[in-house]
Amino acid sequence: MRRALFPLVTAAGGWIAATLPALAQCPMCRTAVGAQGPEAARTVNLAIIVMFVPALALFSSVFVLSFRYRNSPRPDEGDDQRSPRNEDDGNDIP
Repeated sequence: MRRALFPLVTAAGGWIAATLPALAQCPMCRTAVGAQGPEAARTVNLAIIVMFVPALALFSSVFVLSFRYRNSPRPDEGDDQRSPRNEDDGNDIP
């Protein structure tokens, strides 16, 4: 059920993002684009979405990797076999 729902939610989110005007435009950008016409406004809105995708992908990747490896084994400090106390370099004075 969960696997079937994910593509549907993703498609719905993409459709909503593509049809709504970008509300994240600063007032100066909105004024400049509004004076150029509706085609320029659609182009800027598409550019905002295109620039959002890499940032979202990077954030999602970090989140997924940290969630996936949250229980990975960590080396203990007490089990370090390379410590000088455990090495026998043959230079012991009798």
